[in-house]
Amino acid sequence: MTEYLVIMFESFKKNVKFEKFEDLNKAKEFGNKNRRKGLDVVIVRKDTTFNSKNEADERYYLEKFGYYKVYDFINKILMLLFFMLIAFFCYLYFKFVKK
Repeated sequence: MTEYLVIMFESFKKNVKFEKFEDLNKAKEFGNKNRRKGLDVVIVRKDTTFNSKNEADERYYLEKFGYYKVYDFINKILMLLFFMLIAFFCYLYFKFVKK
């Protein structure tokens, strides 16, 4: 059983609201409406499976919606800076230590 949770919150506030949907397209439409209102929106997929003892196993997955583009861009910038820093330290090491 798959369920989609649309979690809405305002930055720097403690209020969090969420809605449940069975369809991803409906969840995205609802999320887009609330993003236009100025809320931060995250969509989480909840997968529920039952084992042989009839115990529910619930797993949550973050859907790619909204902020993943920003986080991906920031991650690429940080990785570039990290590799530049490593290259700079290697340059200094081989220039001054390994004469």
